[in-house]
Order: sequence, then structure tokens, then C-alpha cells
Amino acid sequence: MVSPSARTRPPGCGSLRRLRAAGERAPFAVAATAHPAKFAEIVEPLIGEAVPVPPALAAAWRRPPRAERLEATPEALRAALGLQ
Repeated sequence: MVSPSARTRPPGCGSLRRLRAAGERAPFAVAATAHPAKFAEIVEPLIGEAVPVPPALAAAWRRPPRAERLEATPEALRAALGLQ
């Protein structure tokens, strides 16, 4: 499961694509944490220095956000994940 606010793909998403391409169909969850650069206005004063933005995050910020609205049901989530 990826945070809906995430604008970058965690490394596990690439692994999932490779597994799916190899025929794996078992459920798969990806957990992601936010990079401190996403909250620079909070983090920087606390640590007393600038938080560098990794190139992948900077590139993600330049892309338009994408979202898909789902019903708040387990069935809708399963359908969106291709698990039906």
C-alpha cells in the first residue's frame, strides 16, 4: 500500500512490477515513509541545516500529481489492485 500523498514510488514498486511480469499474482504491500525534504519547513529548523532534495524527489515534484478516486470499500480497493 502506498501513501496517497506520496509523489515518488518507493523501491518496492519496481520489485512488484518485476514479480508481476514473472507471473507472480500473490498480494503484495509496499510501505513508504516520507523523505524529510518533503517537510523542509519543519525539519530544517529542528536540525539547523538544509535538507538536500534527492534528484528523484525533485523530478517527482516536477511531474503533475495523479489520483484515482475509489469507493471506500474493500471491493473497490481489490479491483484497483487487480486482485479480483
